[in-house]
Amino acid sequence: LMPVCAACALLLLLVALRFSPFAGNRAPVEVALYSMRGPAGEAHAPADRPLLLRPDLGGLTSAARYDLEVVDSNGARVWSGTAITEGESATVAAPALRKGVYFVRISLGGELLREYSLTLDPGR
Repeated sequence: LMPVCAACALLLLLVALRFSPFAGNRAPVEVALYSMRGPAGEAHAPADRPLLLRPDLGGLTSAARYDLEVVDSNGARVWSGTAITEGESATVAAPALRKGVYFVRISLGGELLREYSLTLDPGR
């Protein structure tokens, strides 16, 4: 009886891990970022999912790459990377972040050029 119970427990554990909201290999979520004032400029995405950030770069000084950082609502950096341009936009892969309000900052040579608002919602 003990081997049957052990096999059932292992099977339950594997099923729980497979369908866990924290399971790896989750597809990234594309997030279009636009710099606008007010609630219309807020981007929303689900929390705890990898992100593909697509910031609008229209009107910025032309460059092949920009520095990109994600900060929390207190201004503390939670992630940074490089945005490689594709015309007036870029695509940047960012890791999964917890629910909350974040700001995505684009800079060039240490000069802040633009900031986007990003809200990550639970259970979306």
